[in-house]
Amino acid sequence: MTHRSCPECEAALVCREHGAVQRPLVAPCPNKRGGLWVSVHDAKGQEVPGVVVEVAGRTAVTDATGLAAFDPLADGSYTAKLGELPPSMAERYHPPAEPRIAGIAVSKGKIAFAELVLRRLPTLKVELSKALAAKVTLQQHGGGEPRSKSTKDGTADFGTVPVGTHTVQVELEARAEGQQVEQVEQTNVTTDYDDDVIVPLEVRSRANPVIEPERDAVAVDADRLRVVLRADGPFQGSGRLTITAGSQHVQVLRNGQVEGLTQDALTIPDLDQAGVTVELEARSASAYEGVTLQWELLGGEVGPPTSTTITAVEATLVIHDPQGNPLDRQAAQGQGRVLVHGRAAGRRARVTVSCEPAEYPGTLQLLDPHDGNHLQLYQDATGGEMLILPHNLRAPPAPTEGQRTPRVWPVELYVEGIEPSEAAGRDQLDLEIQDLGRADWVRLTVVEATLEVCGPRPEEGEPTPLVEADKLEPGRRLAAQNWSFTNPRALVRVHKRPLDAPCALRLVASQPELRLLPNETRPKDGETAHVLPMTIAAGQITDAAQGLVLWAELDGQTPDEAKVTLQLEVEDLLAEPVDEVGFAVDLATVEIEVARHDEESLSADVRVELRNQPDGTVLLQGLVPAAAGKVELRVPPASYAVNLVAGPGSDEEPLRLLRDPLEVSPTETEKAESEASAKAAAETEAREAAVRVSTEKPTRVRYTYAKPYEHIQLISYQIRTGAYLGTDDVERSDYPDDATWEAARKTASEDDIEARCQIMQQIVAHAHQQAAIDSRPTTLKLFMAPEFYFRGRRGAYPIEMLSKIPEQLRQETDKPKYADWMFVFGSAIGRVLHPEREARAGTQVQVDESVAIFSFECKKGSRLAAVNDGWEAQLSSTGATFFALSSWSKLGKKTQNYGTATVCGVYTKELSPTKIQVTLVCRGVPEFPRTDFKLSIKDPLGVKAERVPSPKVERCYVQLRTRCAQAPAPGWWVEQNEAFRGIVEHVEPVEPGVFWLSIDRASDALPRSGIDLELAAEPRAEIFNVAFVQQGGKATSMKPGGGREHRELLVYKETISWIDFEGVDYGKEEFFTVLRHRAEIDGESTVLLPTAGSTDLLGGLANEPGQRRRVPPNAASTNTSSKNEEWATEQSASGLGGGSVFTMHGITFGLEVCLDHASRRLAKYYGGIAKPGEPKVQVHLIPSCGMSIENPCCVPDGLVFNVDRSHSEARNEGGAKGAGIAAKWHAEAPPPAGVELGDYFGDPGLVHIYPELPTPTPAVV
Repeated sequence: MTHRSCPECEAALVCREHGAVQRPLVAPCPNKRGGLWVSVHDAKGQEVPGVVVEVAGRTAVTDATGLAAFDPLADGSYTAKLGELPPSMAERYHPPAEPRIAGIAVSKGKIAFAELVLRRLPTLKVELSKALAAKVTLQQHGGGEPRSKSTKDGTADFGTVPVGTHTVQVELEARAEGQQVEQVEQTNVTTDYDDDVIVPLEVRSRANPVIEPERDAVAVDADRLRVVLRADGPFQGSGRLTITAGSQHVQVLRNGQVEGLTQDALTIPDLDQAGVTVELEARSASAYEGVTLQWELLGGEVGPPTSTTITAVEATLVIHDPQGNPLDRQAAQGQGRVLVHGRAAGRRARVTVSCEPAEYPGTLQLLDPHDGNHLQLYQDATGGEMLILPHNLRAPPAPTEGQRTPRVWPVELYVEGIEPSEAAGRDQLDLEIQDLGRADWVRLTVVEATLEVCGPRPEEGEPTPLVEADKLEPGRRLAAQNWSFTNPRALVRVHKRPLDAPCALRLVASQPELRLLPNETRPKDGETAHVLPMTIAAGQITDAAQGLVLWAELDGQTPDEAKVTLQLEVEDLLAEPVDEVGFAVDLATVEIEVARHDEESLSADVRVELRNQPDGTVLLQGLVPAAAGKVELRVPPASYAVNLVAGPGSDEEPLRLLRDPLEVSPTETEKAESEASAKAAAETEAREAAVRVSTEKPTRVRYTYAKPYEHIQLISYQIRTGAYLGTDDVERSDYPDDATWEAARKTASEDDIEARCQIMQQIVAHAHQQAAIDSRPTTLKLFMAPEFYFRGRRGAYPIEMLSKIPEQLRQETDKPKYADWMFVFGSAIGRVLHPEREARAGTQVQVDESVAIFSFECKKGSRLAAVNDGWEAQLSSTGATFFALSSWSKLGKKTQNYGTATVCGVYTKELSPTKIQVTLVCRGVPEFPRTDFKLSIKDPLGVKAERVPSPKVERCYVQLRTRCAQAPAPGWWVEQNEAFRGIVEHVEPVEPGVFWLSIDRASDALPRSGIDLELAAEPRAEIFNVAFVQQGGKATSMKPGGGREHRELLVYKETISWIDFEGVDYGKEEFFTVLRHRAEIDGESTVLLPTAGSTDLLGGLANEPGQRRRVPPNAASTNTSSKNEEWATEQSASGLGGGSVFTMHGITFGLEVCLDHASRRLAKYYGGIAKPGEPKVQVHLIPSCGMSIENPCCVPDGLVFNVDRSHSEARNEGGAKGAGIAAKWHAEAPPPAGVELGDYFGDPGLVHIYPELPTPTPAVV
């Protein structure tokens, strides 16, 4: 291998392990070659970039630092040469005298450095001794073009100039028209490279007046014209401004104050070079350039006066009212003009623009301060092309032969509002003169008035406005208003923006049938419609969002398919409406069909009358042809009493009229989820008194003529009721909390009611199957059950559950086979609890006395009759299980004496010549007796005690003292350790916090001293004992005039008996006292309140027949002489008020529940309270639980029917000794399927079917 050496350092290239190697395989040599950097700058060291430098045939351009680098270079001597300067550099620099540097040594590892210094051309600046306007000329000696500069401040900068000698020459500019140019002698100056030469020159001149108006015109009511009055040089003295022409058109102001002129001149003292500024205001229009201003300086070396001319311009903007009359300026800029935003053709207002002098060449401009967003301009009153705002009125033509051609003024335009103003007077149209300012303006209010009509009210939320495209066509379909004013009205809003716009609006209807009202629904006290046309005064609309709210309706007499328009006008501004909405009348279709029950054809046409419900006014009539049997009518949607009038002497005239259920087609069965079914809805409608006609679909009603009932067949279901039996209660201990327990009790009550309904339904079906039933359609079958049929173990159901009873029973009784039946389902017991209780503890108890009062009968002169004070009363029990364990009885022993009491009072009453009643007051009794007990009395001196025959407990009470936070009230309940229970009868304070109580016992135990008492106001419950009456089948019996007879109704029992409820007062006279009236409801002692309106003890708001009672305002009443009063009556008008007299199937019934009959409820009413003309009772019904027929009240041949828990009885007369009617069939009721009878009743009961009897003769009082 050949040895190699490094070309840089000449060292041998040898590998330690392998010897010599090839050169390309070794690393670079560590020795560096040398280089040359060339710096190019001027004499002040300012680097010059972008210059070409050449070294050894290589070129480089200087960088931003003025360096050109040549690296690397081999060792040696080099020459650096400056290249040609670029044009931009050549304007400022010349090359050095010697543009090259030779002999620059370069060696390894070192950088050589060389400098090339450029020669910068000199600069020249001329500064005058005064800040004067002048022309400065620079001329180089030896030739060249002269250079000139103009200056305003006395300074002329020529920048770079050639090297050499120059002549500087200054010419001052003329300072006023006609002045001569002043020459300044020239001066010479020499310049060299790198010089910056400033040439100062001294100038001298006289002060000349200078007048400088900022423009050549001033306008009336526009911006003032500022005029500067000064000298063109240094000056100390005064000056005078003279208006030599047109002084009447302007006035001079200084510092904002008007200056008075003397002979049209204003002298200004103490004037210096800065001068003064005055303002000119135009007072009126002058001729073109008709105002001359002259300014002269007074004192010292000054020039001649100078002058200028201006024009006083007057431009006016006039707006016209809707009648075309111009508004004066005060009105136009005060309240201004109202523009109507909308589509009306007359919405634009005429404006005229005038300018004096007519020759004035400036530009007039109309503009909207809101950048054209609120106003638009047009050349025509209607239509035409819109002019963009700001709009320039073209200046007059250019001068011709020295004359200006005047323009023809005024210019007529039309302004329109395109956006409502934010507030009244917030918009305006300005007239400006270019450069002169606003010369005139008019105040504008752009008002937008709109109508909004809304669609029907949704189930939730507010009515939604119709879209703009639909509010006129097709508009709002609106049902014609009905007699009861219940058809929905359309919400109409009148909007106005801005609210304070000074203009009135007016509503106009195209047809008189349209009414506008203030309310969505008719108030109870009526209302008055707004009179149309209706004016809406300025300021009447105060709510921007709601506007003016009105409700529109169409009169019931509106023609079918009529179209009515409501228009909105801006009063006194436009002759045409600015907005309008449309209404299309909606009428409903009702089809009435009439047939006969015996399927015979009608013998004559039948007149149809649609009436309103309150007073029966005939609203519409039609005729059902005998051949067709139907007629179709178009009417406003409403509920109508439909009255059919058979032709006089026709076969139909004596028949009774039934309305069949509404027929439901398959397509009508699809209903919203909130409805059970269309069928159910139709059946509910069929039971109402009136027919509801709607626009949703045609309403079809079918009537049937049927023969009157000639006979009545009575059917009884006698079953033992009254006991607290049932499945409506559950144990509290079975449930984790009260809420769960109450939910379970509610379910249990529902189940209890459902089971009793199932039993009743099966009994009704069983009775219907019997052969003893008269199936003729002219015989009314009347089924009745006893009182308390619907009562469970808790004593009463929650009142809200009673409504489930008739609903469930209807599942059976609505069947067509019961079309000639009528049902009285005994009674149901409901309650409304008033559970609020006030309670407190009684401590430090001290029992003072325990008293029992007994009575017995004995012979006069007997040993018992000799009883007196101080005798012993020996008491013993009989061992009866009704007693609790006490000191009077021991378990296992039937009779034993364990205590005595002391007789402290004896009272006698003669019953007969040989018999007396003895009453004993015994003090210190050991226990209170309740039922079976024995009483003996003993003379303290005697040996043997005398046994008292049949003793009776009259009363037991205790007297004690206790400490309480507050006194309990009479009637409060008292308990002690769940043993003693009683009722506070009397309270007396003993000392602060201590009270003496007299307590009537409610248990056989006595209170004990030293044991705390619990005292509380007992809960109260309003009791509802309701008899349910139903007509069978689905048809509704109709009355003359279009009303309906009762299809179902309620009769409330007025009185509460001492045997109606279990509890502490069961069977006791004390029940009928104010402080008692207690029974067990829901497992605790409760004060019973009769149904509101009852005249019974503790009843509230009593409605006593024959007396006036308060009714709500505008409630329908017949017998009243006062707006809010009517006579209380037993006649059941609604079927819900509980009255005991009602009409069904054309027959008048009277119904008394148990004790009401014994209280002679009907007998009292017909004994002098019923008014002449009222129907008498034909059938007297008495469902009871412990009552028999005592006070019949009916027509002479009337029927009296009593169904009791223990018997069934029927009579055929109105007297007290009417003939009894024997049942023609009776049998024990079959056991019910699917129900455990024993859970609800003690026996299966009996079904009695009586023979059919003639319908009693109707009569009136």
